[in-house]
Amino acid sequence: KKMRHNPEIIVRAVHQYADGFSLSKVKNHLWQHDGVKVTRWTIREWAKKYSNFLKSTTPARSAKN
Repeated sequence: KKMRHNPEIIVRAVHQYADGFSLSKVKNHLWQHDGVKVTRWTIREWAKKYSNFLKSTTPARSAKN
């Protein structure tokens, strides 16, 4: 499917947001480190759209005792 942004950028943004970064911090990080200018709304939409897919493809981590 044709996307405006690189899938690796989208994955990184969704992971950062899921790890507790605010939308503003994710937005600023993408701008400073990758030169990608996106809105907070875009990051939120990516999170809604791709978070379930990323959860299903990520291997489960085993709990350490």
